[in-house]
Amino acid sequence: MQMWWRSRRNLWNTSRSYDKNSEVVGLLIKELKDKERGGYEYEAAEASFDLLMRRALGRYRPLLELRNYHLETYKTGNTPSKTVGRIFINSEGLDVMGAAVGVGPVETLDHAIRDALGPHFAYLKNVTLIDYRVRVLNPEEHSAAKVRVFITSTDGADIWETVGVHENIVEASWEALVESLEYYYNNYVVENGNGA
Repeated sequence: MQMWWRSRRNLWNTSRSYDKNSEVVGLLIKELKDKERGGYEYEAAEASFDLLMRRALGRYRPLLELRNYHLETYKTGNTPSKTVGRIFINSEGLDVMGAAVGVGPVETLDHAIRDALGPHFAYLKNVTLIDYRVRVLNPEEHSAAKVRVFITSTDGADIWETVGVHENIVEASWEALVESLEYYYNNYVVENGNGA
């Protein structure tokens, strides 16, 4: 929580220099309202809110740009199911590829990102996912319903939460997972000059 409060204080001090009627504040409020209408909930995802503010204030630096990912889940007979995945991303001008095998798609994506970026960004080993929650937003749509995914992460000292929303649970999970890593990157690595 200490990192979150430090980040909040720094962003608050920056944002206080903007008039409440300024274009930046107006755009931030519009973006927040649009996201909340789309199913996002920031009260329980302070790290995603932090990134939303950083984008509006021009203080956001992306960790990665997705080129593509491919996941394939399979099950044979009575054996446990497995998910195989590969990911192609660009980070700080570097094109990298990662691959992983896991039980499910979220674990596989997480490990594939780390396989791609880990050799270049050692600090990623400090960040771990400690909780994963899903909520169906429109159950009347049955299996095509939109879902909200919350991911809780830690670096061993601080804990933060991110959110993703989509009709595809993998895409919602991807968004929350990437935001978790980007929150750490922006608040710990970029802002404090630690460990890239």
